[in-house]
Amino acid sequence: MTLLEVAVATLLLVTMMGLAVPNMVTIVARYRLEMAARQLAADLREVQQQALMTEGTYAGADTTYYVQFDPTNDLYRLHRGMTAYRTVRLPPTVDLVGTNFKDSDGVIRNSLRFSGSGRPGPGLTGPSGFGGHVSLQDRVSGERRYVIVAGVTGRIRIDRVPPSDGEEVIG
Repeated sequence: MTLLEVAVATLLLVTMMGLAVPNMVTIVARYRLEMAARQLAADLREVQQQALMTEGTYAGADTTYYVQFDPTNDLYRLHRGMTAYRTVRLPPTVDLVGTNFKDSDGVIRNSLRFSGSGRPGPGLTGPSGFGGHVSLQDRVSGERRYVIVAGVTGRIRIDRVPPSDGEEVIG
């Protein structure tokens, strides 16, 4: 093998690596977005299950389970009463864009409460049956995932497409 052949082979290898590396960055970022959405859905289901287990018990402030979202810091907290028992920070390439969970007065709040029947409720007080979604966005590819909570059933799912207005409320 001559020096020229080695140089050509090295040039080809470097060119192929230059094309593959940016693609890998996008693939890893999409994976992080998908995993963040799955973790959020699992955490919402956990809070929902905790609320279901307390149904019929004393309904004091320490038995209210809810999730508080912090889009500014790309994190959310799971609460039992006024105490956060877990804080989850999203991966560095994933933004918590926002939520559309509303209080009974129609004001959007960054919190989601579950009733003892497992249905979502507005903020920390009020009747259940108010669904909505959380929007997550990947900073690298710009892709979004929506963690959707149906109002009537409390069903939690992930989608690439934002839900329609009617779907958010009635499930």
